[in-house]
Amino acid sequence: MPPARCRGGRIQLVQKVQAVQIVQGAKTVGVMSKRMQKVDCTAHGTQGIGLVCEHVAYAIDRREQVGFFWGDDADSARPDAWCTECERALVALQGASSAEWFKNAGFKIVCAKCWDEAKIICGGFALG
Repeated sequence: MPPARCRGGRIQLVQKVQAVQIVQGAKTVGVMSKRMQKVDCTAHGTQGIGLVCEHVAYAIDRREQVGFFWGDDADSARPDAWCTECERALVALQGASSAEWFKNAGFKIVCAKCWDEAKIICGGFALG
């Protein structure tokens, strides 16, 4: 499996616990473990993971405030997070299945510290 991306650099998955398919469109592009997963981030070293929508992932380095919403997922170091655009799409589902929404959001793997930075940069949250 090719390395995941983190902050524009390459990260290596370093621990697998429970296999989960990574899907892009209708094609499975890899298998990873989300629970207890760790990555080696070029900026922060070995960290736990979080998933962010592609809009948040690209906005981190551009330092853009695209909004920052997160779920209550406890299977990784940080919960899944998404931008305002993806939040609007999620709310529009009105309780329908979010599987297609998740796929369309193009979630990317980031290390826990990159996730924390995204919360501050993209959501305008203060440190603390």
